[in-house]
Amino acid sequence: MRRLGWITRYPCQNYSVVEMIQHFPEARKKALKNAPILSATQPTAAVYRRLTVREKQVHIRQMLMGALEAFGARLALKKN
Repeated sequence: MRRLGWITRYPCQNYSVVEMIQHFPEARKKALKNAPILSATQPTAAVYRRLTVREKQVHIRQMLMGALEAFGARLALKKN
């Protein structure tokens, strides 16, 4: 979602995948405590800002299928 410009920042973005595994308890706490920052360009940004951290996490998960489709479409365009 970050590569699509849908989110601007997210917890643990400074960790590599290996570091997230190595420091899982710390990374998990950080991720549960903080939600990703949705880009202001997203249609639901105003609503998103008013949600609780848990609701924001759910909102982001609900956007995943659309993000995968958009990313796939972007890859298909690059191939052509």
